[in-house]
Amino acid sequence: MPGSGIVCQAVHNNILTQMYEITLEALKDANNQRLWFNTNIKIAKVYLASSDFPRVESTIQLLKESCQKNGRDDPTKGTSLLEVYALEIQLCTASKNSARMKQIYPKTLNLDAAVADPRIMGVIREEGGKMYMLEAQWDTAYNEFYEGFRAYQEAGNPRAKDCLKYVVLANMLALSDINPFAAREAKVFQEHKEIMAMMELRMSYDANDLGRFERTIRNKQNMIVDDEYIMTYIAPLRRRMREQVLLALVKPYHCEGRGHGSRANIVPSCGLGRRGSASRSWRRSSASRNRTSSCCWWR
Repeated sequence: MPGSGIVCQAVHNNILTQMYEITLEALKDANNQRLWFNTNIKIAKVYLASSDFPRVESTIQLLKESCQKNGRDDPTKGTSLLEVYALEIQLCTASKNSARMKQIYPKTLNLDAAVADPRIMGVIREEGGKMYMLEAQWDTAYNEFYEGFRAYQEAGNPRAKDCLKYVVLANMLALSDINPFAAREAKVFQEHKEIMAMMELRMSYDANDLGRFERTIRNKQNMIVDDEYIMTYIAPLRRRMREQVLLALVKPYHCEGRGHGSRANIVPSCGLGRRGSASRSWRRSSASRNRTSSCCWWR
């Protein structure tokens, strides 16, 4: 039934919340700091899954206080601090608070040098990649996603597969020549249906085959349309691809100009007659845009 999955998830989260609250109550007199910390991390993740941001916020503040000494972060509690920052970064992503995330993110990388726990760093690097994607810093996002993927792989986290899909997405938007599937870690996933679909998308992108690109996206078996995050960037990906198609169409032409007010000559390379109506249409619109410039595109 429609909506039954959402109801079941809500009930499940409610049960988990009650269980963790009972555990925390029992731990008040137990003097077991590590179990108290882990339980608070788990209940905060349930709050986050339920979009209960105020309770996530209050739990994060509680956890931060437990990792501080004289009002400052205690470097001897590096792993615990990293877990709290990872949780805070996930809250920033969910609440779309990019300004706060920019302040937190550098702190996690400084801690990473001392701690380097792949279970936590996978989450942080993935969220860092999403932060840079929002800013259209495709190359940096690609590097962050790739580091997140490697960390997930090292930790044996199944999120590695999803993170690899985001690696490919950022790689295409960055117009990178690097093949993300050439890495040994990535080859492990080559037979997975969703990864095969991303490989197909990348190949159609490299070939400037817009029809194949669209068919790959629309194919429900590829599950690309089911990934909300990837679909967020399909529009800019289409624009990038159309730009590449246009560049391929006009690449055989070159422009010869003699300065302002003089006649410009466009010299086509051999075989240009085969380009067809799309190329002619582009030349007409381009010539119109460049009428006042010293160089104009025409055949």
